[in-house]
Amino acid sequence: MIEISIRYFAHFHVITGKKHETLLLREGTTLRELFDTLIEKYGFLFKKELFDSEEGQMRSNVLVLINGISADQFKEKLNTVLSSGDSVIFAFPISGG
Repeated sequence: MIEISIRYFAHFHVITGKKHETLLLREGTTLRELFDTLIEKYGFLFKKELFDSEEGQMRSNVLVLINGISADQFKEKLNTVLSSGDSVIFAFPISGG
């Protein structure tokens, strides 16, 4: 088993009712499988916030970081395999002027 630390910001915090949690997952779990686990745990609102319902793609306004690096930067994207001790953050990019 691997232990993953998860932090929730903005609307993800509201949906989960948590700012932080730690999950034990099976060895070889991918980011997509983590998403599936969290969708099963927190339901439709979590899925709706994470994915574009029309295309099934991750929303462009969602920021998912693995150990401080955007999931988009990993070659495997949603198929990135997580490791014990990894930190995953769910947030929205900050913008403004």
